[in-house]
Amino acid sequence: MAKFTRLLIGACVAVVALAMVAGPALALRSIQISNPGAQSGTGVRVSFEEGGGFLRTVCEGLTLNGEGNERIPKRKGATLGLITSGTTAGCRAFGLFAATVRVEATREAPFTVKYESILGTLPIITGRLALTSGVKFTIEAAGRTCRYAGEAGALWPVTREARGELTIQEANFLANPRAIVQEGSTRECPREGELRGTVRLERVRTIKLV
Repeated sequence: MAKFTRLLIGACVAVVALAMVAGPALALRSIQISNPGAQSGTGVRVSFEEGGGFLRTVCEGLTLNGEGNERIPKRKGATLGLITSGTTAGCRAFGLFAATVRVEATREAPFTVKYESILGTLPIITGRLALTSGVKFTIEAAGRTCRYAGEAGALWPVTREARGELTIQEANFLANPRAIVQEGSTRECPREGELRGTVRLERVRTIKLV
């Protein structure tokens, strides 16, 4: 009986110690981000690829406009913000033909940026994964009109500044061929399309884990 009691006490002490170590991670409920509200991001040499890169339209410029939330629950699917408009510039298909790429985001039908997960070991994180749903873009080039709709994954690298702050400023769109060709496209359009490249926010945003 005495031996069992000692084992039970030892187990309780171990559980308490584990809880103390894991406390900060378990207590994390949300992510607070500075500079909420309206914001803009720009990208250089962003590509819209069809058929896993078989057909590629490269734009020398991409601008996305929208708004971000200040406090996001650390829950998959929580809304980080909305993309309400976008423009492209200097687009060429196959490196030969002038192309038009329209980002079909509006305030009435925005792209929704959703929280997926964080990378790293709490409380030190190295990145944030997000999934943008409702993505729509149209490519017009070489006599083709290809309309795509779907999702786009992105990695937001997190930087630890010298004073200890965690900041984000870039979104790296991942190679996720989740945009599916839509009605109104010509027959020559591949079934899938994707967005590749990096978009840089005009302002650095600071992250706090709360």
